[in-house]
Amino acid sequence: MSDGPDWASVPDIASITADIFRALSEADAEHALLLVETHWRALVQHAPHAVRAVTATLDRDDANLPPRWRTLIANTRLFLAAPSTHVEAQDDSELRRHLSELTHLARAAREAGDIPAAQMHAQRASAAFRHLPPPQRERLGPDLPRHLLEWARIASIGDIGREMRDLLSLAYSWSMWFGDHHTAVLAASELAAADALAGRTITAQYWRDRAITLHRANTGDKEPPASVRFALAIAASDRFDATAALQHIQSSASVPAIDHPLMIEAFRTFWRLELARPAEIPAITADILNTMREHPPLGVLGRHVSTFLAARLDLAHGYGKRAIRRLDPCADSAFQAWTATFRASIHLHLGDLAQADLDTSTSPERAREWPRAEMERLTIRAAIHHRRGETDQARAAITNVFALLRSHDLPRSLGIIPRRDLRQLIELTGVQPPDAVRDLLRPERAEQDADPLHLTEREHTVAVLVAENPTATIAALAERIGVSRNTFKAQLAAVYRKAGTSSRTELATILRHASLLG
Repeated sequence: MSDGPDWASVPDIASITADIFRALSEADAEHALLLVETHWRALVQHAPHAVRAVTATLDRDDANLPPRWRTLIANTRLFLAAPSTHVEAQDDSELRRHLSELTHLARAAREAGDIPAAQMHAQRASAAFRHLPPPQRERLGPDLPRHLLEWARIASIGDIGREMRDLLSLAYSWSMWFGDHHTAVLAASELAAADALAGRTITAQYWRDRAITLHRANTGDKEPPASVRFALAIAASDRFDATAALQHIQSSASVPAIDHPLMIEAFRTFWRLELARPAEIPAITADILNTMREHPPLGVLGRHVSTFLAARLDLAHGYGKRAIRRLDPCADSAFQAWTATFRASIHLHLGDLAQADLDTSTSPERAREWPRAEMERLTIRAAIHHRRGETDQARAAITNVFALLRSHDLPRSLGIIPRRDLRQLIELTGVQPPDAVRDLLRPERAEQDADPLHLTEREHTVAVLVAENPTATIAALAERIGVSRNTFKAQLAAVYRKAGTSSRTELATILRHASLLG
């Protein structure tokens, strides 16, 4: 048995260790930590007793330490614990303390916006937990479900994929085991939201029902809990019921992402744009831009939703090409399916079949995890084939879409293409569409009426002239069309009244949205 480290092979360790203990005796914790940080690898291998002395001395002061030192101490404790070999040998109280400490550090880092530190602590905690046999997991006690829920929320910063869903499932299972029904409702709600976003409608409904049933059984409240409202909002949106979606999102208290305020407002904006008149779009845009400035995205999902929202606003203002430029075709693989179908839909609306074809030519690697995106991709493929006159391919593609629709109740996926294309594809197959899709089969307002503002010919001329010349005087514009200044002002007043605005800038935006301005 060795008598201790071979100091000859590490000549500086003795003096470094002596300096550490001297600093601790003089209450100079920062100098001790600096020495540990500088010589970390050598110390944990050859003088772990010195490192343990530092962490033990600072144990009561963790909350007052800067994040840099807290991270160092947490890393050191994890290394010394050696989860793969030592975790089972720890007594239960020590292990509970170890996981609680990591969860506390992860939550504090998340709340402080230190995302890398939050992810590191949560990943290390979940890795240590996974090494435990079931009996020892059970002995961790009723705090375990809350730890798992926090780790899952931090995992969602990078992806709302399998890791997050596994942790949420564990949180739900252990919550039920320990009788922590409040945490079980939260875990079920967040699973429902993640599945709803991806289009896994059957499992989303299962988790929604679980959350609502548990909440009702334990509180007597017949209304759905606030935590499940986000999933209910997505379900309403999938049925083209934007009004119900907005009602649910107003009282939503939980989404499967770290960027809660941004996510709530982003989806509110998506649905408000569906219901908005052209004159209301500038105000909606101003509202969400304020939210995006106050709550910049921290996680991957938040960043992608922000990008999609910016592109959606571009479309609402008539800037299709700018919307496309925002959507990187090489986006993170977790959201590649979303990005590709959104880009393709814009290309299709702009008539660029070659680019729409390119964006939808292959099914993304993770398409099975995103049924919504896969249905949208196939719907766009069907429209492309139909426009090219490839009848057999169009019929095959749209038939596959209807087969998927029977498995995943996602009628909204059909709305990814223009209504005219959808009507023609349904006529091609002769398939009876779902009730929720029938509204899409009616001609769009722009098809029924080339001018949704109902402008006269002269009012249209005045509106375009004013929108294209925002700095020109009334007198100059009146002279250009050969009318008096007062006549021009009267005609412009009629335009403003019909458009619901008195601003030239807003008028230009409204005209673009109504396809009345190039």
